[in-house]
Amino acid sequence: MRPDPPEISLDLRKATVEELITFVFRRRAKGRSAGAKEWYWTTNYRLDVDPQVQIAFMTKLFRRSGRLRRRFSEGQIEDGFWFMIGPGGQEWFRDQLWNRDVPWQHRRACILSIPHLYKGVFRRSVESIDFMLWDLLTEDYRFDNLLPKWKPETNRVRRTMLEALAAQLRLPHLTAQYSALHGLGHIGLPRARKILRTYLGKPRLRSEYRRYAEEALRGKLL
Repeated sequence: MRPDPPEISLDLRKATVEELITFVFRRRAKGRSAGAKEWYWTTNYRLDVDPQVQIAFMTKLFRRSGRLRRRFSEGQIEDGFWFMIGPGGQEWFRDQLWNRDVPWQHRRACILSIPHLYKGVFRRSVESIDFMLWDLLTEDYRFDNLLPKWKPETNRVRRTMLEALAAQLRLPHLTAQYSALHGLGHIGLPRARKILRTYLGKPRLRSEYRRYAEEALRGKLL
């Protein structure tokens, strides 16, 4: 029987942006060796967070994400964003987007700052998180995973996500467009179809992006 992973408790309620960046990204990257695990699966973390601090941190990070490329490897960036947006650490980061203890205008600003990632750290692809980010952000709607206390926030969070996706799709970088198409295929709002049709009407659209947008429009994305 394998021993349980070590447990670490941390109080991040008064953490600075720099301290949170260090906590999330200054880690040994998983690498590509068979059976390797991300750092957050090898330790059982118990974090105390202030939801408003977490939203403010993510907003600042997303808007100025380009500097991450100068400080961390692609592996560290990949693992760090998977931690924040994926199942490893979503309760302390991603889930705060639905938290009514944080004023709506702050959460809205955070959601609308997500496309800035595709002008900065994701201007070129890393490994998978740049493509999967909107898949993860919209999965609670696809699979009805929202906790009851967050469900009153469903409509306005989802509408703002759609606004962010539309803005991201207008960016010239192909990484941004591909990820936005992925999100639009999963967001589950009628207006997403109109946005996809407009995109398909663009002249000189690359064939692989046209095919992917058509799949999104037909609801064929996994």
